[in-house]
Amino acid sequence: METGKDEIVGKLFNLLFGCSHKRISRPITPAKHTPGPRDTYVVCFECGKHLAYDLQTMRLGKELK
Repeated sequence: METGKDEIVGKLFNLLFGCSHKRISRPITPAKHTPGPRDTYVVCFECGKHLAYDLQTMRLGKELK
C-alpha cells in the first residue's frame, strides 16, 4: 500500500501524464441478481480502469475500486 507522500506523487503524475480515457466501453449496469453494487460504469480500453458513469448526464465519474 502506498504511503501518503507516494499517493500524492502518484496522483500528480497521473494528473499530468495519465490516461485520458478516450477509448471506453459502452455503459455497463450489473443485473439485479448479481451480488454487489449495481452502479453503472465504463471500462477504459487503454488503462483498464473502471470508471463510474452517470446515465442522466452521460459523463464519466470517479474511478471505481
